Formats: sequence, structure tokens, C-alpha cells
Amino acid sequence: MLGFALALIAASPEPGVLPPGNETCARAMQPDFRARAFDYVMGAWTGMNMASNKQVGKNVDIHLILKDVAMACVEDPKLLLAHAVLGVHMRYERQGR
Repeated sequence: MLGFALALIAASPEPGVLPPGNETCARAMQPDFRARAFDYVMGAWTGMNMASNKQVGKNVDIHLILKDVAMACVEDPKLLLAHAVLGVHMRYERQGR
């Protein structure tokens, strides 16, 4: 979880600007923000893997991870992007992916 927390802190580009993980899914999936959100997803995912010394999702195409996070966002647009990533990561870990 330390890697996840560090990803949240490091993702803020300037003071007063929320890092992508603190944005709602509704905002994160907007076309003008989506690329930044997907960069955040990959950084947070990598941080969680490093913090847990596991390789969750190592046998899964990166596009499937992004799709699953996007689907979690569609299901709950008010969810923070960070929570969507964490939920998908935990589901993959439970499934042994």
C-alpha cells in the first residue's frame, strides 16, 4: 500500500491541482482527461505491485486492465479513480491473475 500512497502524492503536477487518482471516475473518463487517467492507472498499479512484492496482472494485456478500470468507473461514476484501480487490482489478486 505504500507504493499506492506514493503514487497518489507523486501524481500531482503542481500545487492546487488534484492528482488523477483523486478525481471522480466521471471526470477521469472524460476524453480530455482519459490519457492522464490511464497513465495514473499504470503508475498506481505498478506501485501496488511493488509495495506488495507481487506481480498482479502480469499475464494480462495492459489494455484489459485499463478496460476493467474504465468499466468500474462506468458502473460507479462517483467513485474516485484511485478506488476504482484498487478495486480492480484486488479482484485480479483474488482471481490469481
